[in-house]
Amino acid sequence: METDPVDAQSALDTAAAAERRSAKIATPPLWFDLWFGVTCAVIPVVVLLVGAAAASTQLAWSYGLGWWLVPVAVATAVLATLLSGTGNAMYAHVLGAR
Repeated sequence: METDPVDAQSALDTAAAAERRSAKIATPPLWFDLWFGVTCAVIPVVVLLVGAAAASTQLAWSYGLGWWLVPVAVATAVLATLLSGTGNAMYAHVLGAR
């Protein structure tokens, strides 16, 4: 009983194609990475603002808490977006064709 090598190669190609489709399905789109970054940036900024507002908004601004919230938010958003994108790329590589 012989096996046809063309059928075996066809089966391997089909399995590899299914694996690539799985990687595309399991990897979220770019907008998810951006949304994740923005969400991660908002959380610490909201916490800082609520804490500052609870103590005293005027006191917080007089100590200069207002100017550094924007750079912290931007840096957090960029880093979280890059982290999410890198993680997704690694995940897709693991699930993708080897």
